[in-house]
Amino acid sequence: MGSMEIRIVLDQVEPPDGRLRVMPGDGPADRPVMAGEIRFTGWLGLLKALYEVTGAAEPGSRGGA
Repeated sequence: MGSMEIRIVLDQVEPPDGRLRVMPGDGPADRPVMAGEIRFTGWLGLLKALYEVTGAAEPGSRGGA
């Protein structure tokens, strides 16, 4: 996994509603990090979005299937 920065932007606090902004980090990267935004709603939506951007959903990665 490459180095990345994840910014959480809240449009609303209760229930949480917003987006994650993913940007390449300053450190070395094993592979390119795709920049972009992922919208979420609710605490479970935030957890799912974090799960997706950290690559945990990929087979063979930590936390993946």
